Amino acid sequence: SYPYSIVFDLILSSEVDLYLSKTILIEYQHTIGYSKFQSIPRFHERSKQLIIDLKSISIIRNPQFVLEILADKDDNKFLELALSAQADFLITGNSKH
Repeated sequence: SYPYSIVFDLILSSEVDLYLSKTILIEYQHTIGYSKFQSIPRFHERSKQLIIDLKSISIIRNPQFVLEILADKDDNKFLELALSAQADFLITGNSKH
């Protein structure tokens, strides 16, 4: 099983909580519009549906503070959310982190 399937199964079974912020959701919506994805059949509509599904099963938390820890400043929003949610884990597919 792929790692994302394991995490998704844990979320669907309510064994873990999924937290998202408005800022992260906006980034996801922006990212699916990249031209590099246009050649993938049905990518846009399937990705759009995935974002809707994620919103329906997540807890929305909007941190009221700003962190400046990571070199890629745009990635700090994930740390802000994890801290705000008092998360035990931050799971990312970004291999450099």
